[in-house]
Formats: sequence, structure tokens, C-alpha cells
Amino acid sequence: MTKAFLFSLLLLISVAFTCEAMESAVTAVADLRYGSQSAIESGVKVLDASHFIQHYSFLYEVKGSLAKGRAGKYDFSLGYEQNYVDSEINGVAMPIDNPLDKILYRGNILLAPGGLPFRLNMYSHDMQRVTSEYKDLGALFEAGAAFDAGSEFGTVTEVTNGERTVSGLTLEFGVSNGSYGGPYRDILTSVPRFLLDYRESYAHDVHTTTPEHWRDRDLAFVSLNKKSNWYHYRVATHEDLLNPLNNSTTSSHLLGTIDHLDHRQWVQLTNWIKVSADLSYSEGNSPGRYTNAQSVAGSKYERHSLNLFTRAERTRWRVSSYSNYNRLRTPGVLTKELSVPIFASGEIDANTSWRSSLVANRFLENDSSLGDKLDSLSGAVKVEMYKQARYIVVPSLEGAVETDLDGRGLAVRAGVELYSNAGYRSSVDLAISYSASLFSKTANNGQTVDAVESAVNLAVEKELSSVARLGWHQELVYGTGDSVGSVTDAISPLLAIRSAGDSGSAFRSGSDLYVEYRPSSKWADRISASHGYSSSILADETSLGLAHSLDYYGKKMTGRMTNAWHTNPIVETGSDMQAIKAQFTNTFQIRYSSGRAVKANIKLNYDVDQFENGATTTFLSAAQGMYYTFFSQAGARRPLVRLAEEVTGTRSPGIVGDSANSVGLLLGCDYFPTRKTLLGIKARYDIDNYENSDTVQVFLTAGMNFKKLSVTLDYAYAERSETSVLPGRMEHRWEARVKKTF
Repeated sequence: MTKAFLFSLLLLISVAFTCEAMESAVTAVADLRYGSQSAIESGVKVLDASHFIQHYSFLYEVKGSLAKGRAGKYDFSLGYEQNYVDSEINGVAMPIDNPLDKILYRGNILLAPGGLPFRLNMYSHDMQRVTSEYKDLGALFEAGAAFDAGSEFGTVTEVTNGERTVSGLTLEFGVSNGSYGGPYRDILTSVPRFLLDYRESYAHDVHTTTPEHWRDRDLAFVSLNKKSNWYHYRVATHEDLLNPLNNSTTSSHLLGTIDHLDHRQWVQLTNWIKVSADLSYSEGNSPGRYTNAQSVAGSKYERHSLNLFTRAERTRWRVSSYSNYNRLRTPGVLTKELSVPIFASGEIDANTSWRSSLVANRFLENDSSLGDKLDSLSGAVKVEMYKQARYIVVPSLEGAVETDLDGRGLAVRAGVELYSNAGYRSSVDLAISYSASLFSKTANNGQTVDAVESAVNLAVEKELSSVARLGWHQELVYGTGDSVGSVTDAISPLLAIRSAGDSGSAFRSGSDLYVEYRPSSKWADRISASHGYSSSILADETSLGLAHSLDYYGKKMTGRMTNAWHTNPIVETGSDMQAIKAQFTNTFQIRYSSGRAVKANIKLNYDVDQFENGATTTFLSAAQGMYYTFFSQAGARRPLVRLAEEVTGTRSPGIVGDSANSVGLLLGCDYFPTRKTLLGIKARYDIDNYENSDTVQVFLTAGMNFKKLSVTLDYAYAERSETSVLPGRMEHRWEARVKKTF
């Protein structure tokens, strides 16, 4: 910090004496806080905490231009802050060093002589303020804090006042896009554009529970040569001064069409062919890979990367290729990856278009143990026919071959799809597709497994009237053969219900029938019924479902109601899969807003789960809120009184089978006597029948906030009744704050 601070101070003094015009400002702040919190359980004081914080700061800011703006500009700040913190919990003082002081500074100078292609920006700053960390001490204020009850709860246990310095410079020299028209334009145009960017970040704060002491350095050297061809050199280091095993270094060289903002540039070879290419080499070390003492030296890596992108476009066809090659060497491991994807599309005539792709990948990994190898080739072609007819026909063909250390996999899928043309206004919309798939895998020992799948999808929508539609969707999938799993990444089986090693047949059917009714733009009603069936050598399963949704979209009010009933759904709870025989869910929600004055909402959730063992669980939750704002009638319109009311309730299964019910009521009022003053009160009452307890919480706040003076006073009170499980508890907390700006 010392070197950077002296550097900024020197620049500040030199600029102050050489500038012709400048703007300056001086600000000072005094911030005082005092707070206390106590708790009593069964007549015994179990908590007695308090804190007193004094914060004083001074900041001088100056900014202006150099040579009346012809040479650049500057912006500097220099300040100092001091803090005193006295905090204790149950008579034990917190280990905080006093006084806590720190120098604040910021220096930024831009040298940009007019008429010359030269820019130099230098900066250094550390404006990290001292912050206080509050520790939550209360057991009853958490629910109230969620309703914006006031300031932080608890007391100060830690203060952060470490260094956080950022310094660097950015230099740009050269002509860009003909922006310079001076007498040396021809010479400067032939010289490569030069950019240099250096940034150093330094952090030092060891007197906290999470200490940090590190330094990051980033250097980026960029040179532009002949329009879009760039050369980059970057080096980044991270030095952890507390744990050297976390140190890391990365350096890279890049040559290609990537500019200094890491944006890819394209070179126009002809009027219909564009290319973009880059070659890079990087090396460094990655911390954390090893745990021994040689971690830093042993985790070194080297990476070579080559990208070659091409785009070609004519009137009736387009082709693009994005080839990539990577070579990565780490201790004991050499990895090579090659990817060559080619995409093409075009139009044969006004009625026919096509799309195709061909992707080749190779992955090789050689390490000291086993290594890995993967070669894959996949392709697909799809043709859209009769595009101007009432129905569009789309035949398609996909294929993939994948070879790894275990063997060779083959997947082929052919299909055809027919769907209604959106350009024709028909009362019936139809979409039907059929596909046949073949999967085969041959192991290195000669063992072969095969499977065949057929799938049919049908979707029909009928316009019953201008406000009603009837729809039906049907899916049928049939498979036979061996359980091959996924033999390629490009094409996967649709049926995955057979276990490994099984042979036979499997079938899946899914049906969905629905009716939509929209009498106006405000109402939407939908009813659907679904049926699912699956059969395999393992088991046969049938599922049924009914669902209904009703939506209303008004100018001031919106609402939604959903009901759903399903048999044999699969519900995931955490990492466990629970077999539910039947499930019913219901949601109801209404939101109302009348400008800024009135807002209200109500939400209900009701869930019933019936398990295969006969057990039934019920979940019920409800929430209602009403918010009203009165505005002053005299003078400028502003909020005068804000009222809030919220009610929440839940009913859920208990741990031992008994239901756990809870109800909460919140009432709040904020009164603004003037624009700068506030008086507020919030009260919350909670009943929990599972613990057989009730809790009362009250929050009071008063404050005034002027341009250079703010005063706030917060008080909180909470009381919980005594139960057979929990003792009675009473908590008090208050905090006063005065902040004066000079």
C-alpha cells in the first residue's frame, strides 16, 4: 500500500501545481452507533450484549483537465478514516484492535494529447471502507427480520479494515480504422498498433476469522498487425501469501483474428467466403491438483489450441465449419481433442429446403495408468418438402458411429414428419411423425448386442369455435432386442426402462386429451386428461391424470387456479425416490393492484400424497397480504401513511405422525410526517401448535434523513411462551445511530 499511496500522492501534488483549472471537494463524516441486546429465559438472563461504534472519515477530491483538455484529464482523492469499536457479549469483550484507522486514496490520470494516436491511463486506488460484521444472537427475531423490521440484529463481533489496492496502466498507440488524419498518417498506418494493459490487485486483511493476503498481477500485451491480425501475450499470477500451495501462474501467446476485447474478427476472402483463425499456446500451474509439498511445481500444464472457422454463403446454400484442436499436457497425462463440425443448409426451390450436419470428433488421453480413446462420427440430413402446400413433409436421416476402448457402437434413425402449414388458416392442425431406430454395440471380445425401436407421435388440434379448441397428443414407442443403453452421444434410445443384460421387448404409450376455452383476452380455461402405460420384462405400469387450469388477466387483477390429480407419479425428495400411489395438488393465487395506493394478494397451496403402503400426507399453506398507501393532499404528492397486513398459515405432517400447524399475523404501519422523517411500527404474532408455543414480536423505528444528517432509532421486543420442550424467552434489542456529513 505504501508505494501505491506515495505514487498517487506524488501525482496529486504534481497535477495540483500544473493544472490550469480544477474542481475540488472536501467531505467529512461522523457516524456513531450504540446498541444493546438482552434475553431472559425462565427468569434468568442468558444474554447481555452491547456495542458502541465510532466512525470518523475525511476525504479530499480533486479533478480537472490537462492543458484545457487538450492533453487529458485527472481525478484524485485522498482521505483518512478512524474507527473505535467497543463490543462485548456477556461481559466478555470482543478481541477488536482499537483504534482502527486507514488511509483512503484514488488516483486516475489520462494522458491523451489531441491530434496524436496516443492514450495512457494510469490508476491506483484503495477505497475499501471499514465494515462491521454483526453476529446474530437472538432466537426470536429471525422471522421478524424477514419483514424488513429494521437494522441488523445482534452485536458487532468483527471489523474489517484491510487493504484492497488496485493499480495499473493502459497504453494505446497506433492508428485504428483510419481514425488519425495527421501528417504522419502514412507512417503510422504501416506500424502495428500497440496496446499494453497491466493490472495489480493486492489484498491484506489478516485480523478476521477469514484472513486473506494475496496479490494478483495481470499483464496483457496486444499488437495489431494489418487490420484483423492480432498478436496477444498475457500473463497472470496469483500469489497467496498465507498458503503458497494456492499460488498459480498462467501465460499465453495467441496469434489470429481475436481483438483486444476477446471478440472474434472475420476476414472476407471473397464476397461469399469468410474465415477466422487463431493459434494459441499457454502454460502455467493449477493449484489444488496435488496435496503434497511439490504441489505448485508439480501441477504445471501446457496447452496448444488451434481454431479454424469458415463461412461460405451463396444465394441458395450456406456452409459453415468450426474446427478446433486442443492439446493439453499435465503431469503424467497427455490429452488431445479434435473436433470438425460442418453445417450446411439451402433451398432447392420455393417448396423445398434442406439442412445437414457432419461432426467428427477424436479424443485421446495417455496417462501413466490406462488412458482413454474415443472416435465419433455423426451426420444428419433433413429435407422440408411442399412448403407452400397445406401440409409440409419432412423426411430425415441420422447416423452415428462411436469407437472407444470398450468397443464400437452404431446408431441409425430414419423418420418422416407431416404437419400443417401455418400459412393456411385451417380449423384442424395436424402433426404426425414416425421414426425407426437401430442400435448396435460390438465389444472388443466380439460380443454383440442389438436393439430396434419404432416411435409414433400424433398431435391434433381442432378449432371448435372462435373461443374453443380441442387437442389430442399420442405417443407410442416399441422396442425389442437387447438392453444396449446409450451407444453414441449423438443418438440415444427412447426407451431406457430395461436393465443391463436384459433382452426382450418394451412398450410405452402416452396420451393427453385437452380442451381450451378462451371467451376473451382476459380468461383462459384448460382441462386435460392423460393416460400412460409402460410394459417391459420387469413390470407393467399404468398412470392416469386429470388437470385443470383457469387464468384471468385483468387490468388491475390477475388470478390463476390449478388442480391436478395423478396416479403412480414419481416424486423426488432430496436424494430419495418415494413411490407415491396417488397425488392431488391445488394452487390458487390472486394479485390485485390499483395504482400505487392499493396492493393485495392471496395464495393457497393444497397437496395430498398417498403412498403405496397406505400412508397419506397432507400439505396446506396459505398466505394473504394487503398493502395500502395514503398520499398527502397538500403540496407535492408523496406517501403519508403505509399500512401492511399479512397472514400466513401452514399445515404439514409432523415428525412422529402428528400434524404441524402454524399461523402468523403481521401488522405494520409507516408514517411520514415530512419527506425526511419516518415513524414505523410492525407487530407479528405466531402460533405453532406442534411445539405448543406462541411468539410475539414488536418492531419500532423512528428516523430522519436529511442531506447531511440522519438519525435513526430501532427497538425490537420478542416473547415466546414456555412449553414442555422450550423454555419461555424474552428478548430486547435497540440501536441508535447518528450520521453527520460535513
